[in-house]
This record gives sequence, C-alpha cells and structure tokens, in this order.
Amino acid sequence: MLELNFLRSEHWLSEESNDRAIVLNEDHETFALFLDIIYEYPVDFAYTKECVRLSLLGHKYEASHIIERCRAHLLTSLPSGASERDFWMAETSYEDASMIPSVLRAARLIDMPRIIPWAIYELSVRSETKIRWAADNELIVKPFSNHLKAIQKLKRKIIPRWRKLVARFMKDKCAAEWWVEEDDCWRRTTLEDLENSGFMVEEDTYDPLRDMHEAMEFSCEGLCSICADLWTDYATAFMERFLEEVGLVVCD
Repeated sequence: MLELNFLRSEHWLSEESNDRAIVLNEDHETFALFLDIIYEYPVDFAYTKECVRLSLLGHKYEASHIIERCRAHLLTSLPSGASERDFWMAETSYEDASMIPSVLRAARLIDMPRIIPWAIYELSVRSETKIRWAADNELIVKPFSNHLKAIQKLKRKIIPRWRKLVARFMKDKCAAEWWVEEDDCWRRTTLEDLENSGFMVEEDTYDPLRDMHEAMEFSCEGLCSICADLWTDYATAFMERFLEEVGLVVCD
C-alpha cells in the first residue's frame, strides 16, 4: 500500500521512538479515492480504469459497499453484448488496453463474468493488430497467451459461419407483405454479387466482431424496414453467441 515517507523523517520518527513506520503499497491517488468513499465524501467514477482499481481495493480490504458501487458502475460502463451501445462502450472503455488484465481479475473477484468476453477479445485484437503495442506490453499479453491462441482459432472459424448466416437469410423471402411496395429490398431481388454486397466479412480479418457489426449496419440500407429489423436481430444474436464462446475460453 502507500508508503508514508513523512513517518520516516527525523521530525516524525526518532531512533528512541517505539512507533513503527506504516508502509502501504497501493497507488496513492486510488487509495485516497478509496478513503474518500470510506468517509462518505462525494465521489465521481469518471475513469473506468480507476474504478477497476477501486474494486480490487474493495475486495482486498473486504469493503462490500465499495465493491457494490464499483460493480454497479462497471457493469454499466463496460461492454457485455453486441448492441450498438456495447460497441460504443468498447471503443471508449478499452482505448487503454493496459487495464484489461485488471478488468479480467476484477470480473472474477467481484462476480462480473459477463464483461469477460469483450475484455479478452479486445486484448486478442491488440496483440494481433498492434505488434509494437504487444511487444511493449509483453508482461500484459504473456499470461493470456494460451487464451489468445484459442481465440484466434475461434475468430478464423466464425467467418465461414457468418457467411452461411448471410446466405440463409438472403435465400428467404422479404418479410414484408407482398402488397407492400418494397421492391427495392434486396430480398425481393436476386443479388448477382452477394460477396461484394456489404454483407460479407474478409476471411483474414483480425477483428471479425467489429467487421460483422459494420457489415450488419451497412447491409441494412439495402433492406426494407421489416427485413432490416429482422436481420439486425439475427446478426446481433449471432455476435452475442460468438462472444459467449470467447468467454468460455477464459472461464474453462
């Protein structure tokens, strides 16, 4: 916890004194915030990374009220599904990927399993697409190396499954009633080039989850409103199942 250096000074601690220096090895700012909560000062959880640290301190010192506050904040601030909001939260929350190991630890210690899939997925993307980042943060990546290899295999397998989902969806008829004027809906026409229609995802992508989400949004523009809603539901459920598989890699 924090090292209280002033207690080591001659002014505060003489050789004759029987008092022992108090040494705490925590981050100064985080521990100060921890004490603010203990003494019921108003606290704004402005930074997710700081809240993760606080949750770990709360667990360490068995401060259940701090754990509950942090858990409530983290569960609403970190992505856990495949909605539009989840993708936005992932973009903002994991900008600093160095927090991911702490997020994974906190998820296990204070019972937040639903945030695990996105956290480890983000780490896998960083380790593959930003080689320099991975090299500079080897201590962060190394403990998860086996998990990351398994997730890389999952990412390669998900693309053919996505393509089959697209093919099945496009083979079905337009969901709008036949008399409704939706002649421009792609499901009422024969797409000559489904491969380049915007539905598909490149096989060599390192980030299939975001690519699938972008493909879903883009392809909705060529569908009628009913088919677009239906496709969004199908695609979102598909991406959420993929996230569940990613989470199982870490939890098993």
